[in-house]
Amino acid sequence: MAYGPYYYITDWKNEPSQETPINRTNLLKIENGIKEADNRIVQIDAKKAELSLVNTLVKEITLDTDSGIMTVKQQNGTVTTYDLAIEKVVANFDINDDNELVLTLADGTQKVIDLTRFVYGVDSTATIAMKILNRTITAEIVDGSVTMAKLDASIQMEFRQYMLDAQAARDMSLQYQNNAKTFRDQTEVIANEAVTDIAAAGGRVDETLTEFNTLLMNGNFIGPMGPQGTQGNQGATGATGKQGPQGIQGIQGPQGLQGERGSDAVVTQANGSYAFQVRDNGHLFVLFSDTSADPPPVRINDSGHFIVRLGG
Repeated sequence: MAYGPYYYITDWKNEPSQETPINRTNLLKIENGIKEADNRIVQIDAKKAELSLVNTLVKEITLDTDSGIMTVKQQNGTVTTYDLAIEKVVANFDINDDNELVLTLADGTQKVIDLTRFVYGVDSTATIAMKILNRTITAEIVDGSVTMAKLDASIQMEFRQYMLDAQAARDMSLQYQNNAKTFRDQTEVIANEAVTDIAAAGGRVDETLTEFNTLLMNGNFIGPMGPQGTQGNQGATGATGKQGPQGIQGIQGPQGLQGERGSDAVVTQANGSYAFQVRDNGHLFVLFSDTSADPPPVRINDSGHFIVRLGG
């Protein structure tokens, strides 16, 4: 570090002046100044550079700008020269008509560099499409070009499991389709048999009705008359109510148009009390009077059989 001033001299006065006496105070001031000077000498000696080291330090540097030779002189007089080869430094550059870079060196020589050595080409593949735009190279995966082999092993395994599951579902669907065809064929057979049975049943019903009507017309269902029962007691005659007033007869309306004549029906008389009629839709109807006290002696049981009750 840099030292600042420490000791200031005393303006001593000769006798008989008493302003600067030689006493303890003034003598200690001189002693302290001498001690501080000694301390500083010791510190300077401890921090000083060795002469051998100082002799190696650079004393002077000169540079010849024409030759590019730098001369270094040390403290001990040693001189060292360095050739900086500034004549090889590029002083100018240009691009010729062949797109070549021309470097002009300081000594006037030229170096020609093919710029294509700095240009890198890119090739696209069926999977990767390469592009160069504004000196930026980009790569894109072509849509639909990634194969199973390019996928991660875990993804390949998952896709293969999906394929196996889809194949199993396809086989099961085919089995269901075959079963459905079998059931359809069986159903068609059963339906044809049912149609045949229904046709046969219709024929048997027609035969039964024909036979029944024949027997009915021949009187085979008329049994002997039973004995007359005992006459019961005559009940009491109730009171006759009052006859109400006759209302006013309304105006007779115009006669309507005559409707179309209906189709002829087949009616078979049954003992003068009931009639059987087969209508156009093929259904068998039993006709009887609303005032008849007894129900018709015919019915169809739970098995679909036509039952005729004879003899009460």
